[in-house]
Amino acid sequence: MKLIVMILIFMLLSNSVHADVYRCIANVEEFSNDIEFIYLDTEKRSVKLKNRGGTFSGKITSIRQHNQGQVMNLYLENTDPFEEGQDSEYILFTWKNKYRVAGVNYIIDNGEKILDTLAGNNEIECKKEKI
Repeated sequence: MKLIVMILIFMLLSNSVHADVYRCIANVEEFSNDIEFIYLDTEKRSVKLKNRGGTFSGKITSIRQHNQGQVMNLYLENTDPFEEGQDSEYILFTWKNKYRVAGVNYIIDNGEKILDTLAGNNEIECKKEKI
């Protein structure tokens, strides 16, 4: 009997959980490698990111509340279309009621991450939808 009650509670709670989808677009300089577009799915914890180098897939590694908003950590592997072994890490966060995205690139050398370059720190326009 306890098992049935627990299953029913779990089913009710799981139906009430909603994921968010974010679509973010930035204005970028013509010759920059800043992010142009980000698509985030919090249920699948997936990321699609587009910059001048191409479109890359990754994952959301953390979502947490911060300063009346959210911070999401994003990790993408092999983000340099010309050179293997570069990963990128970004944070998408709210600041002064606007979204910002900041990131860094790493070179992977013998399995070790070595900080390489800054990948921007820019304002970005995001629309959040419930799914």
